[in-house]
Amino acid sequence: MICCNKCGKKPVKETKFAWKCGTCGKAFGTNIDILRTIQLRKKTSQTAILKCKNCGKFMDVGYEYIYWRCGCGNVQRQLLKDFDVDAGKKVSAMKQKGKVVKKIILLCVCVIVLVLGIFGGFNLYKHIQTKHEQEKQDRINQLIADIDKEKHMKNFDKVQSDYDELSALGYDIGNQKEIIRYERENIQAVEDFLAMLQDVNDKLTSRNYTSLRTLMDSLKSSMETFNNMELMKDSELANYIKFMRNSAVYQNLWNTYVNSDTIDLDYWLTSNGYSIVLQTTIDGLLDFDYPYDKTKGGISVPDLDIAEDEEPVKSTPLVTTKPTLSPAERKRKILKKIKVTVYDKKIRPKNYDAGRYSDFIELDYKVENNTKYDIKGIKGILHIKDQFDEKIMDIQCDISIGVIVSGGSKSNTNTGLDYNEFRQAHNKLYSLDYSDLIFEYEIEQVNFTNGKKIKVQ
Repeated sequence: MICCNKCGKKPVKETKFAWKCGTCGKAFGTNIDILRTIQLRKKTSQTAILKCKNCGKFMDVGYEYIYWRCGCGNVQRQLLKDFDVDAGKKVSAMKQKGKVVKKIILLCVCVIVLVLGIFGGFNLYKHIQTKHEQEKQDRINQLIADIDKEKHMKNFDKVQSDYDELSALGYDIGNQKEIIRYERENIQAVEDFLAMLQDVNDKLTSRNYTSLRTLMDSLKSSMETFNNMELMKDSELANYIKFMRNSAVYQNLWNTYVNSDTIDLDYWLTSNGYSIVLQTTIDGLLDFDYPYDKTKGGISVPDLDIAEDEEPVKSTPLVTTKPTLSPAERKRKILKKIKVTVYDKKIRPKNYDAGRYSDFIELDYKVENNTKYDIKGIKGILHIKDQFDEKIMDIQCDISIGVIVSGGSKSNTNTGLDYNEFRQAHNKLYSLDYSDLIFEYEIEQVNFTNGKKIKVQ
């Protein structure tokens, strides 16, 4: 039996056929029943029985041109013998088809079982992998917490060991091992200097000295060593050293009283005043927040951003002051050096293939870090206004785009919000050009790579 060679469907009674004369080309309409009847008569007579009404030539001569159109649109040619309806052949064909169907069903069942087995195995593997990753992350978090604790207890061997384990777990520790090595090698010199300062301060407090000049001379060697100590980026100890050396208090002590003998410190009329000034000065230095002694107050090193090449404040004799920046002022000083700028607004049309089921309002921004510390992340709110300073909307915009190095910047695209045509604020933001918009980023918290944080209340 004939069937469509494209979709496999058979012609039905309503299917129209066109039988074209092979001699004159005249076409005659017919149907499947007529064709079957002619084929049946041909099997008994074995001679041509159908003549063309146009040219009189026989049309059923073995190379007939019989055309029909399938429901799928495919047109194909058949011969008269294709319309043979022999019952034996139909039964045989049906049996053969049944066998093929059974084989196909069996094959499908096997494929389904195989797919289910693979899928189940994949899910099991994924579950095990997820559990392993969670355990790994928990261990990383525990090591980071241990490092912070052990480091400030000066247990450097344990810290080195923890960093080795972090590295083995695939965590990027950067140059932390070099930092610990630097702090291990230099911490004793710093603590010797602080001990010398404390000893001088105790003598000034108890008046247990014979000469102020001799007392200041005793500081010269340790201060020279302190002045010449090398610094290492991202080290808390190095930041402490740099901060103290560049402070007005330290510079006043060194330039005016220790490394200079132009002032007669032991002159009886002014000696008592100088003693008070020196005691106040050294008190100020001892109040600086030493990273390995959290019991002391004073100024937190990370909150003050002193560049290495910054000119020290010049001081005058008999004048010394402690830093007077409040915590809020120190925060503002840091935050002013972090700038978040939205530099473009784009509309990305919806794209189902890309998983974007609505238009997307893209806001491209750039972060500039002018502090001396690498930034890990920023939490804040993006305020959006029109050109008349009228509020359009506020967006919670937390920035986690990798480390933003000190003195560097980093841009980010593909950030924004899905457009909702039923919200007025979305419609206004969607329709306005970038040049007609005002963007202001309000920082709520900054996290630095050295573990320090600034939170805005």
